[in-house]
Amino acid sequence: MSSKKWVSLIASIVLVGHAILGLINGELMLKGGETIEFDAEPLSFLAIVAIEIAVSIYVVWAFLIAKDDSSKEKE
Repeated sequence: MSSKKWVSLIASIVLVGHAILGLINGELMLKGGETIEFDAEPLSFLAIVAIEIAVSIYVVWAFLIAKDDSSKEKE
């Protein structure tokens, strides 16, 4: 596995883990270190956003794998 793939995988795990921990704590960190707390309604919205972020990161990571595999076939 190339270093590009490892960096993408680790970044996606860290980002998803951070999103899940934020949802568990019930707060969302804003720019400047401020946090806002939210109740159940926004929690479901933020869970959907976190899932979308995870899926989009996985798609980008899968694209990097496909790109590297296609470049190996050309050689």
